Amino acid sequence: MPKYYLSVCYGLMLLLLSSTALAAESIAKPFAQHRVVLQISDPDPFKQTLVLNVAGNLIKHYGPDAVDVEIVAFGPGLRLLLKDNSNVDRIDQLANDSGVRFSACENTIGAFSKLLDGEPELSPHATHVSAGVVRIIRARLGVRGAAFEYIKADGMVVNGTDGGAVPGSRNNADTATASWNVATDGEADGWYAHFGYTVTPKWELDIRYDILNRVTNVSAAERQFESWTLGAQYFVNRKTRVIFNYEIRDAEAPNLPGTAVPNQILDGIDNRLAVQVLALF
Repeated sequence: MPKYYLSVCYGLMLLLLSSTALAAESIAKPFAQHRVVLQISDPDPFKQTLVLNVAGNLIKHYGPDAVDVEIVAFGPGLRLLLKDNSNVDRIDQLANDSGVRFSACENTIGAFSKLLDGEPELSPHATHVSAGVVRIIRARLGVRGAAFEYIKADGMVVNGTDGGAVPGSRNNADTATASWNVATDGEADGWYAHFGYTVTPKWELDIRYDILNRVTNVSAAERQFESWTLGAQYFVNRKTRVIFNYEIRDAEAPNLPGTAVPNQILDGIDNRLAVQVLALF
């Protein structure tokens, strides 16, 4: 067993075009079949109640897991998200029970702050977005998420098999059996970076880079594995997706000559095309 395993994972959820809310929201209901963005830009209490009714009716009709609802408040409509708004209980219910999200325009918050000589106190369910109108335009598409992870291990590290053969198989002369090569006191490290982008509500494009260095404490035994993955995901429904991946793979023994047997074996690693179906039951 490894002596230790260190993993530092940054769920960056980047929003390169607007706020971090867009990435987070896509993950909140990844299998939602419908995505609806409602806006409120009017201070009229009747219209504020109406937009909450519409959100509630959508949840009731489709079910909380099948529809992803966001209400964007900007201009005078920001009053809906003030902490003392008369609809505060209704907002709590929609957010906590049905996953409805509420976005508050930072431009409007800035204008309110000047009038009130201080930033207005908003509902705890309100997420700041840079601009309400821009948020509505971009809400259908955008960055789904980005992530980075670094790993480091010390202890038992598996480093391939004898001659790259299938473990348990015999050589041509029938004089030896292939087995796993295990460094009982080995070290390893690696990292990956991933980026995903939602093209349409049904399609997501992904790109990922991985690198893994095994047995880094023994020069002749060190092996480096590197891959680029180009992928796409098609969301059939809220519980099923089809995943397409093409992996461009490379490996080497960095401290050995290119003509060395380990490098000859590692040169034979091919690229890989994979299709997966992920279904939740």
